[in-house]
Amino acid sequence: MDKQRDVVRECAKHLCVSLDTPRSMAVFMLLDAHEDFQVATLGINALDYDESDLQKFRDDYLVTEYLSKYTGLDTKLDLEEVALSSFREGEAICARSNQRLSTNDPNWVRFEAAITAAQRFIHSAVGSRPKWAKLQDRFRWGKGATSTLKGRDVRIDNKLREERISVTLEALPYLRAAMATDYAWLNARGVAASGPTTLLHKDFDIVEGNRVVLVDKNAKTKRTIAAEPTGNIFLQLGVGSFFRQCLLRVGIDLTSQQTNQVLAGAALDLGLATVDLKNASNTICRELVWLLFPEPWAQMLDDLRSPQSLMPDGQFLKLEMFSSMGNGFTFEMETLIFWALCRGVAEVSGEGGALVSVYGDDIILPASLVDEVRELFSFVGFTLNDKKTHCDSLFRESCGKHFFNGYDVTPIYQKRPEDDDSVDDDAGRNTYGGTAPSRDIVTGSYRLYNRLFYHSADRGWVHDGILLCDRRFLPALREARKHLETLVGTDLIRIPAMSKDRVMDGGMVDSPERVVTQGSSLHKTNRAYYGLRYWAVTIWAFKPKRVPAAEIALFAYALRYKPDTPFDGCVTLRRAGKWQKTRRFFREMCNVSWI
Repeated sequence: MDKQRDVVRECAKHLCVSLDTPRSMAVFMLLDAHEDFQVATLGINALDYDESDLQKFRDDYLVTEYLSKYTGLDTKLDLEEVALSSFREGEAICARSNQRLSTNDPNWVRFEAAITAAQRFIHSAVGSRPKWAKLQDRFRWGKGATSTLKGRDVRIDNKLREERISVTLEALPYLRAAMATDYAWLNARGVAASGPTTLLHKDFDIVEGNRVVLVDKNAKTKRTIAAEPTGNIFLQLGVGSFFRQCLLRVGIDLTSQQTNQVLAGAALDLGLATVDLKNASNTICRELVWLLFPEPWAQMLDDLRSPQSLMPDGQFLKLEMFSSMGNGFTFEMETLIFWALCRGVAEVSGEGGALVSVYGDDIILPASLVDEVRELFSFVGFTLNDKKTHCDSLFRESCGKHFFNGYDVTPIYQKRPEDDDSVDDDAGRNTYGGTAPSRDIVTGSYRLYNRLFYHSADRGWVHDGILLCDRRFLPALREARKHLETLVGTDLIRIPAMSKDRVMDGGMVDSPERVVTQGSSLHKTNRAYYGLRYWAVTIWAFKPKRVPAAEIALFAYALRYKPDTPFDGCVTLRRAGKWQKTRRFFREMCNVSWI
């Protein structure tokens, strides 16, 4: 395992040497000395760069960020404790905010006008009260674990046929009402209903709240996510879906990050700032929701949330926060709150028509309003992330796109060790024959190489079907390729380099002549684009394991959820399946030249 992780470190070191800036050499020395904590926490100050430093900033930013999210760094931190400390810190902030917002705080008068405007914006977006008819058909089952279903039990048929559906006491009446006329679901549970039906108490498992779980995030911390009760998440996702529609009517499209990404690129010309928050979801306090939303809405949201969390130590914690990530409406609700508060500040400041775009806690607004937004957010319990809030420098970032003076400088991130074994087959560890390495190791190594290759292409351009790539990436790519050849030998799969619609998995990106030599063939097809040529290339692809399921449950699921994939009577098991060779058709094959 250590050997595999060393490959990532060596590729990063080669990249640092090739870029040859003071910052890249500093990162090289930190990696060479195994000062992983410093590598993970290293920052960059865009104010240190001016308009003539575009290439220097891009190089420095890349080496600073490349391993900043890498879970393979050994930072000597107790990642679980760091995550739980952040969760508890969010609770402490919410406790203070609840106290402040429920009493006559002396600062209240200062922010009253902006908060009143925010209340009006939310009211105009969602209406004065929930309307059951508009919500009932939106309730749905999620894909993730719940407080009572985890591991291989997380299957859609199990969620519908759970012996006793987990739900909080406050949410139970809503769940009963939603199920009363869902005859397909009732039949899937063995209730031959032909009219409105109320399930017995024995069909429900009344629980105290959600279950906090820890998942990988980066080398500095894990991430806390709340696995909600099965019944609660079913209802929460319906409310979240309704809020998405309401936001779309006011110009916020949560189905795509493109709006924020485009605005980040044009931010300097438009006088906009990009704003990010610390621990945003975990600092939405209870009193703020009751303050901003119409009372009938606040009551329903409060009933559907989990009032307590089962912590990893086995103890229940009564929550000061309203909801965290994992709740089915948190993302949409926080977007509504941040949008309304920013619009409120803009209106009070005399800029009611100002451009405000929000995607979760990624906020774009006029740079002139940042200080006022900071003060209001602090009053209601939110903290701006100064590292990721940009209004004074030439740098802007939102929704994963990064710009310096209007030019795209988005870096690449190596987030996981390329030896990460995240998929099992029936026998346990998934291998592809004999003493060969795990197929997940090989796939991760392909991604490592391809990620570096395509970033080198992004630093060049495309000319007459030729990808002109930055040759400074060659030493790192040679290191990654040597590792791949050692892993798989003659079984190395090559896939064609492409200018768009890029494929990161299944093989190593290479020039067309090598791909053709490997045995690819030219095909013609008239199924989609008559007359166009397609190259058929053999690649590795992961095939999830699917098993037969209770068809009556899947029928009930299909009626409500209307899935895109055809109904075939099977469900996919989590983290189970196998890698197999398959043919994939590529619409183009680009030659490669290093410049």
